[in-house]
Amino acid sequence: MGSPNAHDVVNQGIAYHQGALSADPTQLAGNLFYYNTASTDFDDLNNGLNYFNYYYPSNTMSGYEIVEPLDVTLNTVTKWPKQVGTDWSYTNGCPPHTGGGGTLRSQMITSGQQADSTASVLALLVDGGDTPLLTNEVQQSTPPQTVTMYNELMATSPYLSDSVVGQAIIKEDVLPNAMLRDIMVANAHSAKSEALMSTLDNRYDPMPDYMKAQVLQGRSIVSLKEEAESRLGAFRLEEARAFYSLARIFMSDTLTPAASSDSLAALLAASNTVNAHYQLALLHFNKGEYTQGSDELSNIATNFTLDADELMAHQNMVDYYDWLVT
Repeated sequence: MGSPNAHDVVNQGIAYHQGALSADPTQLAGNLFYYNTASTDFDDLNNGLNYFNYYYPSNTMSGYEIVEPLDVTLNTVTKWPKQVGTDWSYTNGCPPHTGGGGTLRSQMITSGQQADSTASVLALLVDGGDTPLLTNEVQQSTPPQTVTMYNELMATSPYLSDSVVGQAIIKEDVLPNAMLRDIMVANAHSAKSEALMSTLDNRYDPMPDYMKAQVLQGRSIVSLKEEAESRLGAFRLEEARAFYSLARIFMSDTLTPAASSDSLAALLAASNTVNAHYQLALLHFNKGEYTQGSDELSNIATNFTLDADELMAHQNMVDYYDWLVT
C-alpha cells in the first residue's frame, strides 16, 4: 500500500498519519483499491504493525469511488472520510508538480513557515511545553498528590504525549482506574497505542472492562493533538515536494550547470533535514571538494540530534565516504 501523493513510509514503518484531516484534496491519501468481494480478509489495508490513521476523500468524481479501503485491520487502522470542495480526482488530488524555480521556492518557503508555526504551537501544547518535566512529575508523584496530579493531567489534555500517559498508567498508587480512565478518554489518541494498551492490561489492579471500553472508544475519534499533527505532516510534505522539485530543476540544467550546481548546494545547505546534508556531502564529493564533503558529514552529528540507529547509520556513511575518497 502506498499513496501517490504522500510520504507514507518512515524509518519505524508506516507513518502514523496517512494523509491529513483536511478539505484540501492534495492532502488526502490517494490510493485506489480493487474490490473483488466485500469480505473480511483485510485485502485493502492489512496492517500487522503500528497503528495508523487513513484519511481519504468521501466525495469523488465518477470512476474514483474506490479510494475507500473496504477491508482493513480494525485494531490497527482507522478510516477517516473527509469531504472536499470539488469532487476528488487525480487531477485535483494529485496534480503534477510543475512551475518555475521562483514558484517552487515560494511554495517551499510558505509551506515551511506553516509547518514551523504548527510545530511551535504543538510544542507549547503537548505536555504543557515540557515533556521531560511532566513525565518526571508523574514518575515522582506520591499518593498525597493524587488530586493535584489528576487535575494537572486533565488540564493539559488532550495534548498529553504517550510518554506521560504511559507513566500515568504505571502510577497505580497515585492514579486509580477511574481517574486514569478520565485521562485516557480525554486523550483519545492513547487508545491507538498498542504499547499503552498493553501497559494498561498489566496493571496490578486491572481496569474494569466497562472503563476500558470507554477508553477504546478513542479509536473512533481524531483527537485535537492528532489533527494538529496531521496538518503538520501535510505542510512538511508540501515543503518537501517543492524542495525536491526545485532540486531536480538544478540537477537537470544543462545550460548553466555550474551555476545550478551552486544553487543546489545552497538549497541543500539551507535545509534542516539530515538527508539534505548527506546529499550536500556527496555533491561536494562529485565536484572533487573532498574536504568540504568530509566537513559536512562531521557537522551532521553536531547539528542534528541522532538516536542510536541514526548514529550507527551516520558512522556507516562516514566510513563509506572515506572509502570513496581513498
